[in-house]
Formats: sequence, structure tokens, C-alpha cells
Amino acid sequence: MIIFPTDFSETSAKVFPNALAFAHRAGLGIHIVHFYQVDLGEFHGASNFQYLDIEKSLKEEMDAFISKLPKIEGVEVIHSLEIGFPIQGLKRLSTESDKYEYILMSTQGQRNALEKFFGSIAAEVSVRSDLPVILIPAGLEARDFENIVFAANKESVTKKSVDEIRPIVKLYNSTVHFVYVCERKIETKERDEVREKIINILFDNDVPDFPFEIHFVEDNNVMDGINHYIEDKRADLAVFCNISRSFWSSILHRSTTKRMAMNTKVPMLVIHLEQE
Repeated sequence: MIIFPTDFSETSAKVFPNALAFAHRAGLGIHIVHFYQVDLGEFHGASNFQYLDIEKSLKEEMDAFISKLPKIEGVEVIHSLEIGFPIQGLKRLSTESDKYEYILMSTQGQRNALEKFFGSIAAEVSVRSDLPVILIPAGLEARDFENIVFAANKESVTKKSVDEIRPIVKLYNSTVHFVYVCERKIETKERDEVREKIINILFDNDVPDFPFEIHFVEDNNVMDGINHYIEDKRADLAVFCNISRSFWSSILHRSTTKRMAMNTKVPMLVIHLEQE
């Protein structure tokens, strides 16, 4: 099942078809969830009726939101209201049951302030979630993930990371572009080591079960280099591996990454790996 957090905004509604198309292709259901907080100071001494009024109002908002969403026969869609902050709530919800496989969410929120939202909710969810997180740029129409760019480095390409993307690759018969970007001249020895590691993993048991390419890019900034490659190849999905949570968190707050999030026209999949 896919967790789809929403703030009931028009942006969220426009991103939902991406979740619906992916769920239909993958044979998954969707859990639409809205997290809300109650100001205990404001409601100190408040009656149960006041809490019920809040819940009733949110249920009406949820019903109105659900009513305008498209549907596909065979895709189960459930919804709920959860008390708590989105970041902590999503982590709690995703660990309560093994039925959840992905979190899919927009990179923009209700205020249309991408920098604030990407620097907080979406960024923090991608850091803290144990589930793979798919971030969808606002206004993007649902597409097949035919060309996938995997942001490769010496740590990110592992048997586990390849296994993590394999279900999506098989769903769309994707070609995976392993792209190694360096902010300096890439030495021949380094190229050979990276290429050999990728090939050894892909040919571990037999021939790879999906087409792939390996590319090396030299750019003054790693994230800009990946973004340029994505644009040049018209990629449909970019994959990032979160190995060191603190390192990923620091990257997400750099201006270059914010520019990439604002300019890219492709979804981003963040998968999480334990450091070997």
C-alpha cells in the first residue's frame, strides 16, 4: 500500500493521479492521510464537543478532497485523519504495519512555498522514513518510468540498492542509467573501480534482468551534474540513496538542491540503506 499524505490543497490533488497510476501498475492500494495538531493551550479546558467540531470539520474537508480525485477500478483507496505532526506521524504510520511499501507526496505544500516545504516536510520525510519515498514535482502528469537515473557513488550502488529499485524497473521495463558525478577530473583508476563494482553487482548471479548504462560526469556541483544528465536524457525518475542521514540532510538544505527541486520535471525516489 502507498501512503499519500495530503494537506487538502489543489497541488496535492493534482499529484494524486501519479499515486493512482503507480498503484494501479504495481497492484497496490492507497492510504490518503491528513495529519493535524490540536493547540492544547488554546483548547485548555475545552469540552469534548469542541474537539468533535474540529474532527467534523476535517472530515468534511477530507470528504470534499476525496470527491474530486480520480478513481481506477481495482485500486483500493482508504483515508484517515491522524493527530500529530506529519514527519513523526508518517514514520509512526509506516512502521505500524508491513502493508506499506512506499510514501508518495508532493514537493509543494499549501502555501506554494517550495523552499520552505522541501526544506522541512518533504526533505525530513525523505531523511527519516524507512520506506522508499517518491517526491512528485507539482503539476507533473503521471508517466511511465522508462528511463531511470540512479545517482551513483562508491557507497550507493550495492546489491540492496539495486534490489530496492528492481520492482519499479520490472514494472516499467526501465533502462537504468547509473550516473557517477564528480566535482573534479575523474581518474581512469576511479572510473574502472566504479564500473567494475556496478558490473559485479549486476552480474552477481546471472546476466542482469534489465538494461543499463554507466556514465561518468564531471561538473562543478554533483547535484547540478545529475540534473543536467536528467534533462539531457529526458529521464522519468531520479533515484537517490540515503546512506548517511546527516549527510543527506545537509545536501537537502543546499541551495543547489533546492534549485534542482524547483527546476526538475521528474519524480525523485529516495531509498534508504544501512551503511555497510
